[in-house]
Amino acid sequence: MLGVPYLAGWGEGTFIVAALLVAGIVWMYFVSAKILKTTQNFTNKKAYLAAFLAFLFLASVYYIVVPS
Repeated sequence: MLGVPYLAGWGEGTFIVAALLVAGIVWMYFVSAKILKTTQNFTNKKAYLAAFLAFLFLASVYYIVVPS
């Protein structure tokens, strides 16, 4: 929900939209790591690494799909 203004193109280039996007991504990263740690019985290090790799994969797909 925090990234919707950026994805919809509202207020592009403004600080508040960028800050909401960054806050949303960071929050999703920590929640994803916590979910991985709980459901898969990963250690902290392994959960954060797995979440990072998942985000890296999704970012690469986003980069390929979205036209420049």
